[in-house]
Amino acid sequence: MLPIILRNGQPIITPTPWTGLAVTAAGLLLALWQGPYGRGAGMLCCGLAAAGWLVAERPDILISRDAPLVGVMTDNGRAISKARGDQFTADIWAENDGRPVARYAAHALWQTKSPKVIHIWSKKQTGTIVTCTSDQIVVSAVDITLDGPCLWITQDDTNARGAAEIYRDGVGNLNIIWAEDTEPKYTWVLKNSRRARSDG
Repeated sequence: MLPIILRNGQPIITPTPWTGLAVTAAGLLLALWQGPYGRGAGMLCCGLAAAGWLVAERPDILISRDAPLVGVMTDNGRAISKARGDQFTADIWAENDGRPVARYAAHALWQTKSPKVIHIWSKKQTGTIVTCTSDQIVVSAVDITLDGPCLWITQDDTNARGAAEIYRDGVGNLNIIWAEDTEPKYTWVLKNSRRARSDG
């Protein structure tokens, strides 16, 4: 079984591109203000926004609620597990990554990457026996039988705990953060908004 750790025991809130845009806009407005502190405050806001864009850490792996879609970050953008379906979620993931990738290209990345994450989503695969190794993750949206020591995330897990984001550290440990276990809620699972359905 893959080791699971919490990063410093606390969840990490990841700024989104919208956050950076909002702070940048505020900075520009302040910079235009001719008061004694306007220009300095504006420059500070713009600097903070730029820093947020540069250091914002996006999850290595994203799993949507009910597990119909998985996204894995690669050097060329986020690989998406399915060629079609759940487009709203895929779009929000790309938007929040700040690296939009066309859906066909994102799925092509999934097909060519190292198979460290296995996503079983088709009802046709119900009852399948899936063999895995200790360095893999299996995400299943249907009932399967698992044979192997890998980490297994099921639809029941995401039903109960919401969407998940996963970070890897330098030695392969995993930090799994569930939407329903975080307080305040993550920016990628905003309550009382249409983005709450995106899980991204």
